[in-house]
Amino acid sequence: MPKKRTSIIVLCVLAIGWGVLLDFMVSNKISNGLIETCSDALKWINGNQLATAIIAAVIAGIILKFIRRKPIASPKEKQPPGTTSETDQPERKVSVEEDRKPIWNVSHPRNPYFTGREGLLASLSESLTSGEPTALTQPRAVHGLGGVGKTQLASEFCHTHRDSYEVVWWVRAEEPTTLATDYGELAVKLGLIAEADAKLAERVDATRDWLNSNGEWLLVLDNAGGPGEVKEYIPNSGSGHTIITSRNATWGGTAKPLKVEILAPEKAVKFLLDRTKQKDKKAAAALAEELGCLPLALEQAGSYMEATGQSLAGYHKLFREQCETLLGHPPGCGDYGETVRTTWEISFSKVKEESPAAVELLNLCAFLDPDNISLVDIVKQGAEHLPAALQKAAGKELELDKAVAALKKYSLLERQDNLLSLHRLVQEVVRERLSGDERTAWAGRVCTLMDEIFPFEWNDPDTWAASSALRPHAQAAAAQAGRLQVSLEQAARLYDKIGCHLHRQAVYKQALAAHQKALQLAENELGQDHEKVAIFANNLGVVLKEMGDYPAAKEHYERALRIDEVIYGPDNPNVGIRVGNLGGVLRAMGDLVGAKEHYERALKIHVNVYGPDHPDVATGVSNLGIVLQDTGDLTGAKEHYEWALRIHEAAYGPDHPTVAIDVNNLGDVHREMGDYTAAKEHYERALRIDEAAYGPDHPAVAIGVSNLGAVLGAMGDYAAAKEHYERALRICETTLGPKHPSMATRLNNLAIVLEKMSDYVGAQDYYEQALRIAEAAYSPDHPEVATVLHNLGELLENMGKLEKAKEHYERALRILRQFLGDDHSKTKATAAFLERVNKKLKD
Repeated sequence: MPKKRTSIIVLCVLAIGWGVLLDFMVSNKISNGLIETCSDALKWINGNQLATAIIAAVIAGIILKFIRRKPIASPKEKQPPGTTSETDQPERKVSVEEDRKPIWNVSHPRNPYFTGREGLLASLSESLTSGEPTALTQPRAVHGLGGVGKTQLASEFCHTHRDSYEVVWWVRAEEPTTLATDYGELAVKLGLIAEADAKLAERVDATRDWLNSNGEWLLVLDNAGGPGEVKEYIPNSGSGHTIITSRNATWGGTAKPLKVEILAPEKAVKFLLDRTKQKDKKAAAALAEELGCLPLALEQAGSYMEATGQSLAGYHKLFREQCETLLGHPPGCGDYGETVRTTWEISFSKVKEESPAAVELLNLCAFLDPDNISLVDIVKQGAEHLPAALQKAAGKELELDKAVAALKKYSLLERQDNLLSLHRLVQEVVRERLSGDERTAWAGRVCTLMDEIFPFEWNDPDTWAASSALRPHAQAAAAQAGRLQVSLEQAARLYDKIGCHLHRQAVYKQALAAHQKALQLAENELGQDHEKVAIFANNLGVVLKEMGDYPAAKEHYERALRIDEVIYGPDNPNVGIRVGNLGGVLRAMGDLVGAKEHYERALKIHVNVYGPDHPDVATGVSNLGIVLQDTGDLTGAKEHYEWALRIHEAAYGPDHPTVAIDVNNLGDVHREMGDYTAAKEHYERALRIDEAAYGPDHPAVAIGVSNLGAVLGAMGDYAAAKEHYERALRICETTLGPKHPSMATRLNNLAIVLEKMSDYVGAQDYYEQALRIAEAAYSPDHPEVATVLHNLGELLENMGKLEKAKEHYERALRILRQFLGDDHSKTKATAAFLERVNKKLKD
């Protein structure tokens, strides 16, 4: 037989053999038809070279189509109802999905609760199949914090796209041994190499060669350490796709990065509700926030609640009490194999190997607020309080950058310019890993650091913005020190500074809580009668007065005064401050005589100690001017306000918020004296100062806006007055709440201008609201109540409701006679109005 003919026959025989194998792989049997066809073909081939070539080409084409076929239809395209397989065995239910994945080793089960990553899946799919040259060879490095769901994302991608590949191969890349073993196992699975006959290196080479020369494969290198560990395993040709998951964020040109963030809050809530089959959205939202929307923590929570039947709210409460224990509870679903506590251990170990300063930086961050930790304002400025390695790095830019890079590399924190941020649960685990002594030392160290660098000064607006940036970290540091009962005096002092800053920002509820904490810690650490306790009690009283709780404010002022008089004697400047504050709350409670006595005593103390031109003297002078104005001595009030203004302008300059108080007071007395032009000028100046210092929505601004509205109304511009009163009302309601005493003043003023505009119904509504608030905030017999009663009486008189008007005038007059006496201008005015309405009733 000619040599050429023999070669063709051999080729054809091989092709027929592959055809038989193909038939067997598809149907698990060799059909009789194929056997007969092959037999006839072999007989025919023997005498016909052309036939041999044709048959070989046809069969080779079929085989090639099988080996290199495109993805077949999805599982939805099953046989129509009423038909059976060609083997006529309906009891055998081989799914199309199983039929189409001959090589698949993904051991992670599909997570039925997978949610919130649709965008990432789409981005991953688009980047792998974009058609760009790099998309064919460059891997996608899915990176992020441990527990954020990188492996779960890759697993979901495999399950979602398994029909698009002939081979889907998962490699455990965290250790060199598992990396090489899993990778080389693909060569065995493909039949490229005999398992028993090859060394591991040979299997690895065979796998890489196959990947480089074939397509329709997906390779996942899960939990890779970095480019150096996996670079030799990444195919550099071929038409398959590679996904890498890693905590390492630095991949350079080795892979195209895709960062996985925590879940969006609404997605985290959906996960918790789906996972637990509960419906309490509010509790789910609170728990998701507590867990920082970290997928692993959410799954641990869901697993615990599933096992115990605990509610969302119950788990949240339990977590706040025993977070260390719950962070170690094993998850129960999806591809999560570790707890939050254990999943970061590898990262912590790597950081420790690379940079001792990075370890100390992470410890520092664990005792601060998790967001916006300033390398400049905290780390560098507070360097003297830090351990040796971090203190050294803080003084050298490159060393500090290296420490940050080591933590950023393993996704333990993020850096934006000079600000660091980390996940709150990373903080929890870092604190938990410390020994008891280490934890206490770090808490005390960070509290002392923040106490030293927190810059707030009450009378220095330049410190307010910096204090706002540092306040969350000061609060976190003080809270940790309090929790661990360390550095309590510093923690108390830090809470007091925080409270004063919040007070300046008109965040009164938070200010109150901070001052209460300061007082509590100081009492526990220093005793009930310490000088620091007097300071903190006084400052708590200041906030309570601002909030309208005058009896409680008075109680704290009196306590502070008692302590200081014992420690310093009756004529000390600290005693003068306490006496002056007590006078302020007595005035607010309507006791003008008591207020005047306290103001005069405070002023005498400060003049004797400081002389006539000290800022503390100016405060006493201004306060005395207020009570003089209240009692009708407008000339005396004006003299005191001008005296206070001269001192404050000399001390602070013309544009300080304290100066605005004096200017505003002068506007009041000019308005009451009928000099509206001068009043308007003073009010406008005060308002400019306050808006520049506080912004447009501060209670101090509301006072200036309201006063300007009053003088505009007095000048006949009712529309402008109404606009100003409405703005003042909005500010007060937002910052102070709808039941604050100042709301009565704002509503009363708005009612006045509505009455001037003949809107009697609207005016009556506002007067009545103001009366209810004033009676509840002060007492039914307070001078502020009398003011509203008089105004409401005047409106009722204008509406012709004389009997009702008389009742309001009579009640107002009783109050004014009690507090101001018969000779005060307000008392005389109300008496005259009552006389007029009585005359109308007689007529």
